Amino acid sequence: MLPAEEEIAPIRRDPAENNSFLTNSSLKSDGTCDKLNKKYIRSPGHEERQTRPKTMKTSVYLASVRPLEDEALYGQLRSLASEERRKKADRFRFAGGRRLSLGAEALLRVALLEAGMSGTPLRYAYGKNGKPYLTDAPGFFFNLSHAGEYVMAAVSDAEIGCDIEMIRPVHPRLPRHVLTAEEAERFASADEAERDALFTRYWTLKESYMKALGEGLARNPASFCIELGPPIRVLCGGTAEDYGFVDWDDLPGYRYAVCRAGTGWDAEKKNVCLEEAIQVLS
Repeated sequence: MLPAEEEIAPIRRDPAENNSFLTNSSLKSDGTCDKLNKKYIRSPGHEERQTRPKTMKTSVYLASVRPLEDEALYGQLRSLASEERRKKADRFRFAGGRRLSLGAEALLRVALLEAGMSGTPLRYAYGKNGKPYLTDAPGFFFNLSHAGEYVMAAVSDAEIGCDIEMIRPVHPRLPRHVLTAEEAERFASADEAERDALFTRYWTLKESYMKALGEGLARNPASFCIELGPPIRVLCGGTAEDYGFVDWDDLPGYRYAVCRAGTGWDAEKKNVCLEEAIQVLS
């Protein structure tokens, strides 16, 4: 989540995911979602489960939480959530935050299902700066984010981070806390109408990288430079780091990005309907 200008120094936040609230836009322009891969669904009571993914691509899952405005559907998803996630969702003051929190974990369950790990319990462990891992899924890395009405999950067989943001007017003092001199020069030279989207693009790329590192906002976002390429690269002290990126601008009013250790990879993006996902996961 883009911080308020007064929160820039110091910034500390859970690197696992973002927290923002509601807007009005649809997942795809034609109103459709991608079909879930039901190949690995197991019948109730089936005790066998995979503890490692059979094949592990870098995948990004995206969904709107607007269907969760239906109380029955929300209640059904809440009953499926891990106890830890239910407690986390319940701490949100507003219903929008609770829907986003539960929706993010639903996408994680979808990702596990499609990796052939549908029976994996959601028992979390946390890194030094709070990045979550699943104790029963070695070799399975994930990250979650949410903003507006959308939730996002990114999964891979290597450390990964993701971020989704709404494009909003940028506070005049915010770029100096977030951008390097090179980035700030490009930002200042952009057409005024394009600056908010450009800043949001920089931010999603930077935060996805910081989350892939497991540092989140404990890392100063101005301490490294994003080259927009192509290809997109991250430079620390002028040296390119061994991390790659994919980002998107196909949701009106949003930017989102994923960062993964290593280069030369691509991400498969899947649009998920939560109504269908809940029925599949039940």
